[in-house]
Amino acid sequence: MNAVEALVERLQTAVRTFQEAGIDFVLIGGLAMAAHGSNHVTQDVDLVYAVDPQNLERLAALLPTMHARVAGLPPHDGFVVTASTLARVRFLNLHTDLGQIDVMRDVPGVDTFAGLSERASVMDFGGYSVRVASL
Repeated sequence: MNAVEALVERLQTAVRTFQEAGIDFVLIGGLAMAAHGSNHVTQDVDLVYAVDPQNLERLAALLPTMHARVAGLPPHDGFVVTASTLARVRFLNLHTDLGQIDVMRDVPGVDTFAGLSERASVMDFGGYSVRVASL
């Protein structure tokens, strides 16, 4: 497996992990651009998550399983991502076992998660139907 194939597999695994955990999200950023046919190369996964309490709980439970830690903080600083944290922060840049994953509550210029989700294209992503931000 070459480096590009390994990267694609890692990114697909990250998206699949969120899908399997039942996280309500929309894929955005470079990976969304690539899904729409751009030759933009990305090294991370960017997603926007729904802020309903159940989704926040599922996301807060998932992140420790992938050893997520906030980029820029020392590895053992004691910061714990909780549902309450996810409801308050605008975004978190995370280092995980699956690489860099950026999770966002909202995105500048986007009305609401519901609007983003409604306009998203549903695409096959490694055997999973994933909502991808529309062009």
